[in-house]
Amino acid sequence: MSEADELCDDCIEAPRKWTAARATFLYKNDARKLVWELKYADRAEIATAAGPWLVKALQPILPENPLIVPVPLHWTRLFKRKYNQSELLSASLAKKGNYQHMPALLKRVKRTPTLLGLNREEREACLKDAIILRKDLAARVAGRNLVLVDDVMTTGSTLNAAAEACLLHNVASVRAVFLARASKND
Repeated sequence: MSEADELCDDCIEAPRKWTAARATFLYKNDARKLVWELKYADRAEIATAAGPWLVKALQPILPENPLIVPVPLHWTRLFKRKYNQSELLSASLAKKGNYQHMPALLKRVKRTPTLLGLNREEREACLKDAIILRKDLAARVAGRNLVLVDDVMTTGSTLNAAAEACLLHNVASVRAVFLARASKND
């Protein structure tokens, strides 16, 4: 099977900035409830439990000497939610996999509205220039293989924005792992 055979229809239609991505679950049924509880019901222990699942999901695309990086929240959303669920997931993944973790590498500098219900183009417009890589940390990641961590991938727009910010600073590659992935068929 060629690399092109592994691409989803959306990835063929709109090429992605990342090399590869994997999820532990499809975003439906119990997985949807799990993500909701992690994100909105102060169930941070779910992230700890998810560490081994994320390690397993990452294995087929694991780069050499990975640096684990969460997708950032804007400070206003972080203040409201009290924690970044992606950072909790990335910390658990890094600990369980014994990988280096850099939670402060990316910063969300633009407050975006909730992306729920928006299509890919609308999401991409909202996220334009919303995520940056901190310049004071850029030298530490040049040439490194990054693994971005997020709770859910819907259209891939947030991951694209984060990956693009990383690639502007000469990282070797960007891959991603998610707790869940939305499907068009659901």
